[in-house]
Amino acid sequence: MVWKVSDCIHPLSSDIDPTGGLDVKLLDASVNKCVQQAEEALMKPAGAYDEFQRWHLAQIYSSMKHTHFSIRLLVQGGSTDLRTVDSLCLARLQVETIFNLCLMLESTSALSTYLKDAWKKQYIRFLVEREECNSLPRFKAFLFEHALPLLEKLQEAAGVSAEERQTIEADHVGTAQPIGRPQRIHPFPTPAKAMGKVTCAERKRMLCRLYPEYNWLCAFAHGSPLVSLMKATLDPREQFRKQFTSSQIEETWRKEVGERSVFLSCLAVVQCSTELIALYPGEIELCRVVIEAWNLLYDQSLLARTLWEVRSKALLGVIDPR
Repeated sequence: MVWKVSDCIHPLSSDIDPTGGLDVKLLDASVNKCVQQAEEALMKPAGAYDEFQRWHLAQIYSSMKHTHFSIRLLVQGGSTDLRTVDSLCLARLQVETIFNLCLMLESTSALSTYLKDAWKKQYIRFLVEREECNSLPRFKAFLFEHALPLLEKLQEAAGVSAEERQTIEADHVGTAQPIGRPQRIHPFPTPAKAMGKVTCAERKRMLCRLYPEYNWLCAFAHGSPLVSLMKATLDPREQFRKQFTSSQIEETWRKEVGERSVFLSCLAVVQCSTELIALYPGEIELCRVVIEAWNLLYDQSLLARTLWEVRSKALLGVIDPR
């Protein structure tokens, strides 16, 4: 899906109080509560999702919580610690999860592709090691007595058929294709492609608005000069740092690294938990903690206010937080 600024903007009619600041302890509490209620909701049947699929969705929420606290640990170093810049890579992971979950919450087939594609990548890695190390006695026991049996168990859990596995081997190492047509596992779509596949109009608008934020965060995972420049700004040994005052550096770090990574992480968890309400509209506790989280976020971020107005307000069926 090709996006333009004109496609994703949502003009705001009210502002936040920029002097309010972020209470990270309240953000952390919101993350814990939202994930707990999401996990509890997913223990119950919903739509066509089977028990294993719901368990895996719950693990995604759990993983988001742990990633959030990894970000919190990184940013504790403050503006004198160059490693804090890497918190933006983890924030990217959190935001990307919104795109993934939105697609998987629309159809079990998307979740099936997600699981199969992950297994395929793991199996291809195994094939590389098998082909390279097959003649080395030290590796044979590991490859065929440990790695392969584990992969076969994961294959069953992911729903990968024998024909799909045979097709992977045929494509990558030249063995025979399965009888009939090859059964290829399609890659799970990237965020840009996921936007085009999402069918709910409000959900698509929300993702479209998030995409510029995600695209910016990608720079910190793809070796952009932004990374080296930001780290050079924080490094007291670098001449580049001397072009800025200490207060400029501290303020830039606070807004662009510390607060941004923590807040985007929390926002991602809350938005993902809100999306789950479409699957569990009767989960009162899930609704309660999500509304409580939006009450906190709404007054602290213009981006949160935009996502609320574009998507979450209608999904929750409540008035604007105050």
